[in-house]
Amino acid sequence: DLVGAALGGISSGSPPHISIADNRFTLVDDAGNKKVNQTLHLDVCVIDANASVSRIYFDPRVPFVPGGDNNNPPLCWSDNGIGASSMASQPQNTSCQLCPQAAWNSAVSKQTGKGIPACSSVKKIAVVVPGIEMAFLLRIPPASLKAWGKYCQTLAGHGVDLPDAITRIEFESQGVMKFQPG
Repeated sequence: DLVGAALGGISSGSPPHISIADNRFTLVDDAGNKKVNQTLHLDVCVIDANASVSRIYFDPRVPFVPGGDNNNPPLCWSDNGIGASSMASQPQNTSCQLCPQAAWNSAVSKQTGKGIPACSSVKKIAVVVPGIEMAFLLRIPPASLKAWGKYCQTLAGHGVDLPDAITRIEFESQGVMKFQPG
């Protein structure tokens, strides 16, 4: 992959992604153009998933907007959940397991007021929205990981793989998604 090697270490900005800010689904292309979904649900086909749970840490002094629309990039992240990415601007530790930002009570939830890790765990999946000729990154936030796991187990229990199903995503509460077959 010579193109991949040539681009190594160069930040190309955010890939096409789905923002979940304000409990609305907004499709954002790689140029930053936004298309707000007109319904309170989004039907997608999951075409790929990162095998690991990713970690992401934003500067606590800069307000964060959930859903990936933050113009301030993360200070540190890991797509393998083991150690900081070599492209992170300010790696917090060589080991996610030993990182103080990953420890419980290193931050306080603005929604619940309870202690949480400052470094969030997210599941990155690639989805296609029917009728749109582009794949999008969707980050499943920490509070939705249990529902995502149950949904995947339900599909597997029926012998259905993710690309063979249309997945309907809705919000159960602020920032918490639920998933069901469409």
